[in-house]
Amino acid sequence: MRRMFAAGLVTLMLAGCGGPKLDGTSDESLTSSLDKVTADLPQDKKAQLLEDLKLITFSNIGEALSGQVSAEQAKNNVRTTLNGKTAEDVAVIAANLRTERALKEKQQALAEIKQLQDIQQAAQIAKVEMAKFQILKSEFYFTEKNKNSAAPHGQPVVVAKVKNGTTFSIARVGFKGTVASAGRATPWFVGTVELPIPGGIEPGESPTWEITPNQFSEWGKLDAPAEALFSLEIIKLVGADGAVLFDASGLTPQQTERLQALQNKYAVN
Repeated sequence: MRRMFAAGLVTLMLAGCGGPKLDGTSDESLTSSLDKVTADLPQDKKAQLLEDLKLITFSNIGEALSGQVSAEQAKNNVRTTLNGKTAEDVAVIAANLRTERALKEKQQALAEIKQLQDIQQAAQIAKVEMAKFQILKSEFYFTEKNKNSAAPHGQPVVVAKVKNGTTFSIARVGFKGTVASAGRATPWFVGTVELPIPGGIEPGESPTWEITPNQFSEWGKLDAPAEALFSLEIIKLVGADGAVLFDASGLTPQQTERLQALQNKYAVN
């Protein structure tokens, strides 16, 4: 008899401490019941409840925007989710949504990290293979050709003597040029250019090319001290069939920064 009485008392106590509940049977009843639920809440808990309600609402709106449900269905889902819920119930629902969102964001971040790392790894492998395609000589200068106010330096020219030490016929070559001064950490200039090769370059051949980048590009704006040194490296080789054989372009500065930020956030190497 005592056990039955105690169990009944606990049930009554639990029912009494739940507090007022939201009524999601209609938009009007939800609004009026929200006033009742928040009436006796401290300001900080009221603010938290409103944040939790926003999260639940926007979660359903997101499903509507992605086409998973209609806008009307999304609104009904919000009312159904909130119907009969106390402020504590809403907090639990919102906490679960935050956990799910954080997990999804982490999964997406890890996938992006792998993708960026794969690009880095492929670039390193490509560099090893492309070392067989040698640059025997490189030079950079400007000519007076087409010199004008928009291109005050004239026509940029890159001279490259190369040797195809690979076993492939090469139809297109991607170069990266760097102008830097000794003792200076940041180069004056880093630019890329691709050169189509009419007839291609066969294994063992060693031609000399004069490449003329667009004078209105960054190449044409290059302005560095006379003592600065120019270096050239191969970053891409395209075969006779038009397929990329090797690409050592690697990550862009923006991608490198993004990878570092994601690795730091999720403690991934």
